[in-house]
Amino acid sequence: MAQALDHPILQLTFVANADMTANAYKLLRHTSGERLGLCAAGGAGFVGVLYKVEHDPGAGAAGDELSVMVEGVAVMRTGGAFDPGDKITSDGSGLAVEAASTNEVIGRALEASTGSGQYVAVLITREGVLA
Repeated sequence: MAQALDHPILQLTFVANADMTANAYKLLRHTSGERLGLCAAGGAGFVGVLYKVEHDPGAGAAGDELSVMVEGVAVMRTGGAFDPGDKITSDGSGLAVEAASTNEVIGRALEASTGSGQYVAVLITREGVLA
C-alpha cells in the first residue's frame, strides 16, 4: 500500500454532535440539525471526512468545531478490504468500505485496503445510490 495523500478542494467547519476525539479520518453526516456525527451504514446523508478539531487539536467534545473535507481526495480510515477503483461507502462506524447494492456511493478508492484500520486515499465523487 502506498502512503495515503490527500488533496483538499473544499473544507468546511461544522459543529460536532458527539465526542469526536477518536474519529479523525472517518465519514460524517448530519445527525442533529446542522451538527455532524458518524456516518451510518450505507453512507446515507454523507457530508464529508473529519480532518481535525478546530482551535484545539486535543479537543473534540460535542459542540466543538470540526474541519471537514467535503470535496477532493480525502484520506479515509478503512473498515474492510477493497481495491483501487472500487466504489466506497460507510459502515456503521463511519469507516470506508466497499459499496454494495443500495448503498450511497461517496467516492472511488485510489488505493487498496487489505482490511480494517488502514488509511487510504479516496476521491469524493458522490455518485448516488448503487443500483
